[in-house]
Amino acid sequence: MKKNASNLTILPLVIGDFSFHEMPPEIAKTNGLKLDVYNIKTIAFTISSYFTKQEDLIFNGRRWCYPKPGDWLKVCKMDEWTESNFNIGDLVYFIRISPLGLFECYAPKTEDLFWFYSENLCPAEIVDENRELERAKVPKQYRILNRLIRELNYERTQSKKLAT
Repeated sequence: MKKNASNLTILPLVIGDFSFHEMPPEIAKTNGLKLDVYNIKTIAFTISSYFTKQEDLIFNGRRWCYPKPGDWLKVCKMDEWTESNFNIGDLVYFIRISPLGLFECYAPKTEDLFWFYSENLCPAEIVDENRELERAKVPKQYRILNRLIRELNYERTQSKKLAT
């Protein structure tokens, strides 16, 4: 983006086979965006974020860092990876963090697991104390309690094998 003397904001947006070096020299070296059929939502989100105030990732009066397994999150940012499957506001069920820092979540919309960049998710305003939403939307094999039980059983069988 580039601001000129009259406070006009210029954001080059190239479409199709058109490239940045084909633009007029005044804006050819200004950072811009390239729109194609696969990144429409991402580009729309990026453009809107230039003109709206970004929150400082503070939720309910506290800074948000990482969710707990079993928390509900929502998609709050778009990128090329998520836009083909999700929309802003879609709910996902957090399972774990990968060694690379990606969030593994179950997505009821796709009925499958999906890896998200942490910055694309934020806490959902859902209180599911009795786990009713979890039981309604998440298959048993992905629910946190069932995963913990399977892990404990696996550890027990491994320790028994080592003991014999």
